[in-house]
Amino acid sequence: MVYTPQPSAQARRRQLLGEALLHNELVAYIPLYNQIVPWAMRRSVELPHRAYDRTDWRNIRLH
Repeated sequence: MVYTPQPSAQARRRQLLGEALLHNELVAYIPLYNQIVPWAMRRSVELPHRAYDRTDWRNIRLH
C-alpha cells in the first residue's frame, strides 16, 4: 500500500518547505573545514585518491 497524502497536507508541506528555505538565506554558514578534492593532474603524475582525503606522499609516482 502506498501512502498518498491529502491535498491539504501537501499544501502544508510545501508551505513549510518554503518557509524553511527562506530562513536558510538568513543563516550564516561558516565552513569548519576546507575539503580538497583532486580533479586534475599531469599525466606523468600518479597519486591514488583516498576516501579520507589525505595525501600519502609516499604513494606519489612520477613517470
